[in-house]
Amino acid sequence: MNNGFYQICVAASQNNWCWRLSCTTCGQRQFRIALSALDDDTIKEVSLFNIEKNCIFPDWLGYLGLVLDDYNRRGKNIEEISCLWASQLSQMVSKNSVVYQKLIDISSGRMKLEISDLELVELGFRHSSEWNGN
Repeated sequence: MNNGFYQICVAASQNNWCWRLSCTTCGQRQFRIALSALDDDTIKEVSLFNIEKNCIFPDWLGYLGLVLDDYNRRGKNIEEISCLWASQLSQMVSKNSVVYQKLIDISSGRMKLEISDLELVELGFRHSSEWNGN
């Protein structure tokens, strides 16, 4: 669990860093500064399962949204991160949820993960104690 992005998420959760994209007071400065120090591989290789277990829900989904926003603002390619994250997120939502099939499609490379998808993940989310039963 020494992944730099994981560590940023834990620090953000413990210190209540802002993750709201609409916030004009702070612009999520603490998170964005920390994020700028990481390389893309560190962000892609993070275990969302570890983040979920150690960060406040739904704040950690907001942290993912900040990454997607950052990638979009800077014109970075989000296909790979979309596939990797959607694959993990699909295991965290109910198979009957609105977002499940979309996450499967994203994880297979047919679509890109969007911030609005994270809002749907929040609605269909099953806490880690429920994952084994699907």
